[in-house]
Amino acid sequence: MSSDPMWRTIDFQPAAVHGWRALWVHSKGNVEAAPVVGWLVQELIGFVDDDGERLMKEPSTGYERRVVAAVYVAAWGPTAERVDLEGAPWKLLPPGALDPTPDEVAEQHERQKARQVVAESMK
Repeated sequence: MSSDPMWRTIDFQPAAVHGWRALWVHSKGNVEAAPVVGWLVQELIGFVDDDGERLMKEPSTGYERRVVAAVYVAAWGPTAERVDLEGAPWKLLPPGALDPTPDEVAEQHERQKARQVVAESMK
């Protein structure tokens, strides 16, 4: 049995420097980029189990927190969302970083396909 964490956003800090971006490699090998507009501070408030049941977690000594990149993707709605909303990105690139080469993208695509094969075989 596995469970997925539920995070509550408690703060947003805009990116101090423009130019950060998130990259995803999709199943057909194409790359999508989105600007990182800031950073979300989130607290762990519980888990969702395999049946979709919400299991709330009351901390005994304070909430576990994380800071996660926030991106704006028009298709996701009118607000900045956590970078992993629809799957973990391949890379977060800082301002001035070069885009990956076609060979690097192809290598990442192959790694993702191999992980998918392994994941499917474990079902």
